[in-house]
Amino acid sequence: MRWQKIIQLVDVHCEGEVGKVITGGVLNIPGLTMAEKVNYLNEVDDSLRRFVIQEPRGCLQISVNLLLPPTVAHADAAFAIFQADKTHPMSGSNYICVTTALLEMGIISMQEPITSVVLDTAAGLVTAKASCKNGRCESVSLEMMPAFVEQLDAEIEVDGLGKIQFDIAFGGVYYALIDVDQVNLTISPENAHKLALLGITLRKLMNNNFKV
Repeated sequence: MRWQKIIQLVDVHCEGEVGKVITGGVLNIPGLTMAEKVNYLNEVDDSLRRFVIQEPRGCLQISVNLLLPPTVAHADAAFAIFQADKTHPMSGSNYICVTTALLEMGIISMQEPITSVVLDTAAGLVTAKASCKNGRCESVSLEMMPAFVEQLDAEIEVDGLGKIQFDIAFGGVYYALIDVDQVNLTISPENAHKLALLGITLRKLMNNNFKV
């Protein structure tokens, strides 16, 4: 049998949220920085993300983290996050998954009771403090890059709702923050589907009308 492509993945989750980690089979991605590498994956060659995320190997609900060599000298490793829509620069839960895999697989030496892990991401350097015991990574806390507000009280016109006011903030990636009272819904399980559909509509409108 002739193998065409072999990629090694480790199954990891953070509180039930699946964040598999690619530990072998991908040498590197073009780009001098992690931001350039993520842009390459999104704008030039999206085949690897689709290969590991789409069925039968993946599904819409999971993330797959790509381990890469760091682009800065004082980082232990680097990673980017594959999700159903595109490659993302940073994710807290996926950072925890990557840290766990690095330590429990011995890729980075585990020091008990606390191991510090610095990872290079497209959003900047992030430091993790992993609590370790008996060869296991029991918990991980993150020291993120500074968060900031990009714009307050922005407005957008939405069919059926009129003007919606929102704030744009950065915390690893950019988010739009909306007071749910403006859309006549409460955050509750029975409204989950409506909130998800409205979120998709609002995100599309915001991306088309606001640049960050």
